[in-house]
Amino acid sequence: MLLDQMLQRAATLDDASLDRPIELSVEGTDRDPTLRSLLARLVGQLAMWNAAIAGVAYDVAAERAATVPELRVQLAVVGPAFLNHITEAVDQDRLAEALVCPGETVEVYTLAAVVAPVLTYAAHRRTLVAGALWNAGVRDLDDDPVRWLTQASGPAGR
Repeated sequence: MLLDQMLQRAATLDDASLDRPIELSVEGTDRDPTLRSLLARLVGQLAMWNAAIAGVAYDVAAERAATVPELRVQLAVVGPAFLNHITEAVDQDRLAEALVCPGETVEVYTLAAVVAPVLTYAAHRRTLVAGALWNAGVRDLDDDPVRWLTQASGPAGR
């Protein structure tokens, strides 16, 4: 999958490249984004929603300290789990089911509402990560989603 490819490429970079500020306004989405923080949020949002579905609080601040290898290990767990949660909700016609998100401020969403920010913010962050990787000298990332659906292996094979 693209996120795993991004993490693989990021693992080859030094800390200075990972932590260099991205000079683009993303006000309201990510504060002081870096390649590392965007990758952490891409993985972390899946972990966050998995925690909410399980009724467990999630600490977003803890993401910032993650290393790229740690993020890859976490993605291998939280990615399939999130996909399973949403696939089951679709298959069982439960997208309108309420989800209570514990934390400092308890919030309630539908399972369908969980999908929208994951798609929207993940696309935004992946675009920023692709640009940051390019600026760091990574030129072999194929980030065009058209290939995910047109190749025989599909997104699961990446």
